[in-house]
Amino acid sequence: MKYLESVLLKGETIRQVWKPMTWILLILALLILIVGLSIDEAFYKTIAFLIFIGLIIEFIRKFGAVLAFTDKRVIGKTGGLISAEFAYPLNKVQGVHLKQGKITIKTATDSYSFLVLSLSSEKPRNFVKALSQAIDDYEEEYKKQQQKELIKSLKEADE
Repeated sequence: MKYLESVLLKGETIRQVWKPMTWILLILALLILIVGLSIDEAFYKTIAFLIFIGLIIEFIRKFGAVLAFTDKRVIGKTGGLISAEFAYPLNKVQGVHLKQGKITIKTATDSYSFLVLSLSSEKPRNFVKALSQAIDDYEEEYKKQQQKELIKSLKEADE
């Protein structure tokens, strides 16, 4: 949450946060290492060790990833050590998708994917649904504000 709090704008409030359960990768890596060490054949030990290393690398890459949305923006950080950070106004987000174990945020210029890693398929689905609803609400509020400004300017022009 420190990262999210550091990038919030004045008056902005966090609506929902998604953090992938990166500890699942660590547990899986340790299980594969334990199984690999218990096997007698060198070939299978080597395969288990390579899988272990790959999972540890993925854990390091994904540790610290966070995706959130506020009443104004979508904010994200793709990892801990090797990371990309982004913040887009809700009206600049063109799509939010949950596909093949990843939540993807698309804008006109970029696309960011977050590994789901969840014990429940409902949590990521609910996050995507809530974000999509927030984008729709933001666009509706923006249209209402534009209409008010247009009516105000037309009234001023008539006077």
